[in-house]
Amino acid sequence: MFGDWFYSVPPVTRFYIIASVATTAAVSTSIVTPLQLYLNFSLVAKGEVSAVELPSPKSRRSKATPQIGRKQSISFFFCSRIHQIWRLVTTFFYFGDFKIDFFFHMFFLARYSRGLEEGNFRGRSADYLWMLILGATVMLCIAPFLRLPFLSYCLTFMMIYVWARRNEHNRLLFLGVLDFDAPYLPYVFCAFSYFFGGSVIVDVIGIVVGHIYYFLCDVYPLMSGRTLIRTPSILVGA
Repeated sequence: MFGDWFYSVPPVTRFYIIASVATTAAVSTSIVTPLQLYLNFSLVAKGEVSAVELPSPKSRRSKATPQIGRKQSISFFFCSRIHQIWRLVTTFFYFGDFKIDFFFHMFFLARYSRGLEEGNFRGRSADYLWMLILGATVMLCIAPFLRLPFLSYCLTFMMIYVWARRNEHNRLLFLGVLDFDAPYLPYVFCAFSYFFGGSVIVDVIGIVVGHIYYFLCDVYPLMSGRTLIRTPSILVGA
């Protein structure tokens, strides 16, 4: 049953799937538009000025009230600057319309994100969440230079890369044709995306960020005996 499967998904992966489907559904039903979700640091930092007209007391008088002289009523404007901070988050949740590409990425998200959270991060969902936060932060720093409006594909590719490196002895069969070791999976997906005319930039960013995390978390501690990445206690105790 779908309900049994859904509640068996670990919390971080389950939340990400819910947020991604809800965001796409909100766009599909015109509750919001992609223009309200994409990453725009100018709107995040400077905000957008909105003005609300407040009619003067004179304008509230009934039409039957006689006017004296030719003076016009004055309207006042209340201006506020809204910093659209939500764009730093929604850029990771929008995967496009409900098309085949969306369902492919939801499948990859459910499979490899769950594989990480139930495998290498079993019982450590806080550590997994911290990995995603760190990866998302690096991607937000890179995005302005490449003018990327949405980073959801990048974050998914980071998950795939880390899963592949931590399951390097697994053998995979892609589309029932290609048989290869798990570490080659991100590059197979990247080639597959290029073959069908997709942009490989987001794939490469996910691979690079995933490799940075893998090196700092798995390789560097073995080389130096020091741990660089520690999950904040506020997440562990949540």
